[in-house]
Amino acid sequence: MYLNPFNDREIEQDKQSIMDIKVKTEKGELIDIEVQINDVDDYKRRSLYYWAKLYCETLKKSNYYYDLKKSIVINILDFNLIKENNKFHNVFLVKERDDNFAFTEDLEIHYLELNKFEHNKNISELNDLEGWVTFLKECEPNGDTNILTKLSKNKEEIGVAVDIMNKLSADELEYQRYLAREKYLMDEMSKKKYAEYKMNKVKEELEEAEKERDSVKQDLNRAKEEKNRVEEENLKMKEELKNIKATLLLELISEKFKDDANQYRAKVQCASIESIEKAIKSLFTIENIEQLDELL
Repeated sequence: MYLNPFNDREIEQDKQSIMDIKVKTEKGELIDIEVQINDVDDYKRRSLYYWAKLYCETLKKSNYYYDLKKSIVINILDFNLIKENNKFHNVFLVKERDDNFAFTEDLEIHYLELNKFEHNKNISELNDLEGWVTFLKECEPNGDTNILTKLSKNKEEIGVAVDIMNKLSADELEYQRYLAREKYLMDEMSKKKYAEYKMNKVKEELEEAEKERDSVKQDLNRAKEEKNRVEEENLKMKEELKNIKATLLLELISEKFKDDANQYRAKVQCASIESIEKAIKSLFTIENIEQLDELL
């Protein structure tokens, strides 16, 4: 049972062709078939999203989970999406990672990549899937009508499709253009939003990198300031220590040589801390004050 008509395919020269068909099987399973010519933003997630919407539709109004039916999404693509292999037909299911048994059969997503299909067999040797893919590749305005004729003769269902395609009226084509245009505009809006999202993300990353750089710069400046502060503290402590030792030396000179200490006050204050320490150690062994001149 078809749940929607052949509803939204755009003309080839606009490079926007999309076809979307929804079908319900006798078992109540839903199948969504989408033909997409151009890659749109994050197409894998897009098809998974459409599967999820399709799956929810099978629940109807009962709200009992056992009423959920298998849902299948078939994506027919005129661009390459699966980079991991060169097969034109890939099927994705939900399976246990290590033992490979099916978790549920309700999810099934197909990707048919037309550009990967190579028509290198006789028409009579094609299986059903290869026959339909050949039909899709050749039903375009620049397709090979001889191949379509041979397909029609060898596969009855494809022959019916060829007849329907040839009988499409101008009004139907215009209606398809309208629907395709509408969906194209929605896809364009989505692509613009996705592009804006990517640009904003890059901008945020740049701003974050700028903040990180500023933070590192601030840390370096703080480290430099701390280093200068410590150096200043060390110099101050060294100067204070020198003053203490100088005072001690002058007191020792005053005690040993009485009033002669004052004449060495300026000289002691100008001496290095090493010279002062040396003078303190030697003061106990020198016999006259003139020997201090050699030490300071």
